[in-house]
Amino acid sequence: MVPVLALDKVFKLTVLSPLSGNILIIFKYIEAIIFFVLLVAAYRFYAKLVERRTAPELSFSNWLSEFGLGFLISMGLVIVLVAILYFPGYLNFVGLAINKR
Repeated sequence: MVPVLALDKVFKLTVLSPLSGNILIIFKYIEAIIFFVLLVAAYRFYAKLVERRTAPELSFSNWLSEFGLGFLISMGLVIVLVAILYFPGYLNFVGLAINKR
């Protein structure tokens, strides 16, 4: 993982630093996609070479049900946290701001 992160730093210093404006934003998105793919590949390589196993946590089998369950659990945790802060009075809802144009 360290070589990928070092390559990311070099890429930011050499390619992204002289850019500005919209082209900088486009290159930042491209950089994020490329280095995400490189980090996933490096993790799979590490798991296969060092740990001598596959990386099932990165597979796409049964992803929809796992995503749904994770989303429901996270929303439940947010609701519990808001309730814990709201009922003792640490969280107050003042109003709803909607910008009408």
